[in-house]
Order: sequence, then C-alpha cells, then structure tokens
Amino acid sequence: STLTAAIPLSTPRKSRSKEDPLVLALQPPVETFADEVARQTAALLAKPIPESVAARRKAEDAAAKVQGNDPHANIPALEQSVQAEPSNAQRMMTLGDAYWLAGQQASAIQKYRAAAELAPEDGPIRAKYVRALVARGAVEEAIAEGRRATVAVPTSPLTHLALGKAYVAAQNFEMAAREAEAAARLGGEDATLKGETGKLYVQMGRYAEAIPYLEAATRAKPQDSD
Repeated sequence: STLTAAIPLSTPRKSRSKEDPLVLALQPPVETFADEVARQTAALLAKPIPESVAARRKAEDAAAKVQGNDPHANIPALEQSVQAEPSNAQRMMTLGDAYWLAGQQASAIQKYRAAAELAPEDGPIRAKYVRALVARGAVEEAIAEGRRATVAVPTSPLTHLALGKAYVAAQNFEMAAREAEAAARLGGEDATLKGETGKLYVQMGRYAEAIPYLEAATRAKPQDSD
C-alpha cells in the first residue's frame, strides 16, 4: 500500500519471516484482553487524582476495582456507583472491566454493550466492546459490532483496529489488512497505534508489512487516541 511504502524497510520484504530476528526483536509481547484490562486499570490508578469531578470519579472507580486484587469484592460498590449515575458510560465500562477480571465474562459483555449504547460515538468504548466479543469467542458478533462502530466513529483508529482483530479471528486477512491500514492512517504518529498495527500484521503472518510499523513504534511518541 501507499502508506506502508512511505515507511522505509531496512531489508527487502521477501526476506521476512516469523523467525526473522528483526521480527522477533521488535514484536511486543502478546497481550490477552484480560492483560489489557488489568494494564489500563493500573495506568489509571497510577495517575494523580485530577481536580475535575468526572476525572476524579473515573480514578476512584479504577482504584476501587483493583484494591486488594479482589474484583469480586468491589463489584457491589461499582454496581451501586452505576445505579447512582446510570447514564455514565465510562463508569459502566469500568464495571465491565471488574466483571471481566473477576472471570464473569457474560456479565462483563453485558456492561460493555450497555456502555457502547450509552456512548455510541466513543471510540475507545466501542472498540473495547468489540475486543471483548473477540476474546469471548463471539467472532461474528464482534465483526458485526465492529462494522457498526467504524460507521458510528469513522475517525477512530481504535475501532478499526478492533474490527481488524475480529477479522483476524475469522481468518479474513484481506479485510483485516484493510482495517489495519485504516487504523494506521488515522493514528498518525501515535506509537501505541503503530505497535498495535504491527502486531495485527504479525497475527496475519504478514511480517514484512509488520516491521515498518513495529520499527516506527519504537521511534514515535504515544498520543491520546479517540
């Protein structure tokens, strides 16, 4: 593609394979959906409590969820939090995270779906719902939801990445590559998105196309993505 060609390759494409030392060196560790949820929660907890009420609530919710490493114990408090403000999509998603970490995936999916319905134009929330469906094994449902998400939030690279992962799970690598390129185009210089795009190409077995993004991810700076 034009986008991939714009990023220089250090060696010819035809020499790339899964065992290529550069592929192995650049490829980030595989992260499960549960790992992702735990990482995002830890990142929220590590941030200073902001002054704004909305941000403070978000941080407090994250703290409650991981306190004592026992998400089961914190679910009732988070349920009460959602009941007190049922229109808060971020809080609903946080409750979904707690259910997922507690091993209650069906309940988590329900909360992620509710959060997506509350915030249909929120890229991160829509993308997380799609990724959760993939992790749950509901691949066809994930593809359908991913398509709806990319229509509702066409400028979000995260929704395209999530849909790409759903297509990889369905072994539809042509469509997955299309979504990977869309995510890369919309993500600009965001290092995390470049890395995720590279990992998506690795999952497809397209190592030559993965390397430019993995290399670029090591040079670019993270940005906030919608």
